[in-house]
Amino acid sequence: PYSADPTGVVDATAAIQSAMNDHDGDILTRTILYFPAGTYRLTDTLTLDTHDAVNGGSGRGIIFRGEGRDLVTLKLDNSASGFGNPVSPKVLVDFNEANDIGGWNNVAFMVHIRDLTIDVGSGNPGAIGLDFCASNTGGLMDVLVRSSDSGKTGKTGILLSTIPGPQLFKRVEVDGFDWGLETEGQPHYSTTIEFLTLKNCLSGGILNRKHSLAIRGLVTDSLGGPALYNQHADGFVTLLEAELADGPASSPAIDNNGFVYLRHITSTGYARALDDATVGPVPGANLSEWFTGPGEGLFDTTPFTSLHLPIEETPEPVPESPSSWVSVDSFGAATGDYSNDAPAIQAAINSMGPGQANEGKHTLYFPSVGRYDLDGGITIPAYVHRIVGTYSGIFPRNAAINTVPVFTIQGDGELLVIEELISLPSGPLRSTPFIQNTSNRDLVLRDLTCFAGQTYVNTGSGKLYLENVAGLSSRYWSNLPQPLPSAVPEFDLGGQDCWARQLDMEQKDLNLLNDGGDVWILGIKNEEDGTLLKTINGGRTELLGGVVMPLDVDDLTSPGFEVIDASASFVTAYHIGNGRTIYPVLIREERSGVAQTLAYDGTVYERSYTNGSGVRPAVLPLFSASVLTPAEHWRRNYFGTIANPGDAADAADPDLDGSINRLERAFGTDPTDPVSWTAPELSMIDITGSIYPALTFNRLVGGSGSTATYTAWGLDYSMEVSASLAPASWSSLDSDFVIEVAPVDLGDGLESVTIRSSQSISSGNPAFLRLKVD
Repeated sequence: PYSADPTGVVDATAAIQSAMNDHDGDILTRTILYFPAGTYRLTDTLTLDTHDAVNGGSGRGIIFRGEGRDLVTLKLDNSASGFGNPVSPKVLVDFNEANDIGGWNNVAFMVHIRDLTIDVGSGNPGAIGLDFCASNTGGLMDVLVRSSDSGKTGKTGILLSTIPGPQLFKRVEVDGFDWGLETEGQPHYSTTIEFLTLKNCLSGGILNRKHSLAIRGLVTDSLGGPALYNQHADGFVTLLEAELADGPASSPAIDNNGFVYLRHITSTGYARALDDATVGPVPGANLSEWFTGPGEGLFDTTPFTSLHLPIEETPEPVPESPSSWVSVDSFGAATGDYSNDAPAIQAAINSMGPGQANEGKHTLYFPSVGRYDLDGGITIPAYVHRIVGTYSGIFPRNAAINTVPVFTIQGDGELLVIEELISLPSGPLRSTPFIQNTSNRDLVLRDLTCFAGQTYVNTGSGKLYLENVAGLSSRYWSNLPQPLPSAVPEFDLGGQDCWARQLDMEQKDLNLLNDGGDVWILGIKNEEDGTLLKTINGGRTELLGGVVMPLDVDDLTSPGFEVIDASASFVTAYHIGNGRTIYPVLIREERSGVAQTLAYDGTVYERSYTNGSGVRPAVLPLFSASVLTPAEHWRRNYFGTIANPGDAADAADPDLDGSINRLERAFGTDPTDPVSWTAPELSMIDITGSIYPALTFNRLVGGSGSTATYTAWGLDYSMEVSASLAPASWSSLDSDFVIEVAPVDLGDGLESVTIRSSQSISSGNPAFLRLKVD
């Protein structure tokens, strides 16, 4: 009803700002402001004030959602008033106004911008495209921020001022500006980013000060400086799978003055991949794995490495037109009247079953800004494939529901996606489980905030994908004694395999239990003093980035992380607020009944700032623990077992490409994909008329050896030469070979090397080469 003009002709600033002001809600209420396809002309800043002074600092927020990233543009006028001075820059879309008035900005819960473009136009060198902040859940999804200026001028594409996060950015692109992404302020929280593209940025890609960034899939092109400048000593960046292209030859791709964990980094055009303030220039254009070292371990010795668990992308449901979605309100789930809505919601679900009115429809939705009170649990059968909450609130309240979960997922079948819901159990029911999964279905939980109690319990066998999920602490919402026994652990995965992006867990108790499964986490945050991650019974947990923030450590016996007869690797930083403390035991590891601990005072690295008592927060650039051999990890990654027989056996060839598993592992190829196989290549090298045979091949990085022999991760590579092929004629002496091309890191865990015979060949002097792998 705000009549914002989508043609780009009439100024839409006032209309959009009016909609924002009318719907910014309170900390528990979020409204989606929808932009149909078109161009919306802006002449001044759009401002969301996330600070609510009237309600004692309680946060406010909204969601911007466009019809599509390339269909909706919020565009600033060319040479707009106030946007011309880079020394005094001005924000076009400001979702972080609390910073400007000294307010709280850790209460911007569930704030999103998605599916649109922000364009600062031309002739606006002082423009900041977007200043953004979300808390616990929220972020940017499918967003482009660009400068349309021919010289790509603009101050900053995306600014994270003061105390942003924790938040998730996914599929975000910045085109132009001095810096593509810039952070300021404090190291309290973190931003998790997956698939970020930065191009045509005049000074560089990312300028990070004290913030913690966890990034997977950074792509840069045509930058005027480093792709990543980690400027401050307290800055903490986890970066993996980065392609940093077409940089200036005078600059490193990554310039680090703080703490970094880097994995699978490739660069072109730059002088080298990395300059580090402590060790200096690091040779090479690519990095397979590099971290502010040395690493930490308890039972294991160097070399330390992360687990490198297989990474799966979050799956998407088969799309259905919203016209075919089934509304719970159509079955009498009236919002705001405080009646029991559980029967109506269940009736809406049942209507989608076989032989019912809505058979063949698979998406259930809750109208936006709804309140749904439940005096009973809800069952989700296999024919429901998606639940869209549009940020509605679920209020379990009756004592009867204390014995059952709010939602129980049942049956076998296709992927289930549950998204955009807020759970607010009341009174003694704050220990009620929110979601229990008893099915074998793969499950996506996305943009969920559970304000108290146990968030998720699994007894099923499918895979779990978490994006922007927060389980908050009961201490903020009730006077119940802590911890809550029935909320142990907050996320009980059992043996489920899980991939999590931006996971916030704040229960004053055990946060996540991995009992024998694989758990991969990109970006984490916690509060309270309970153990954050516990891995047992052969499970594997890999944490990459984020901030550990125990606000009140009353339980001095609980370690921050616990690993019992299992494997884990942790890359994380800590934060200590004023007057707060930290886990006395950062990590406890137990093997076969023998336990060792990594104490806080035994850490190698600390950030430079202190709490009121002079305590500095710790940093773990890498902790690793493994009860498996490299071969066992490899077999589990590809075949789901650590055992040697069958398809997983060293001598087996399950993809029938002619290469046995031992060679697939040695050369870094996929034993289940025959197309991936790459064999060593034979070449003839001419040196002043003499011909020398040579082999070029890939091998695992991180090993050691001599000219002819090399050992890495339990594999022995041996070059051998023979003049006759007779079994006893093969030789593997260092004097038999010359390294023609020194090892070159390929940035993906492999290095390429070329080794030739030291003796030339001729018609009367033949030679045969082979590479043996044991």
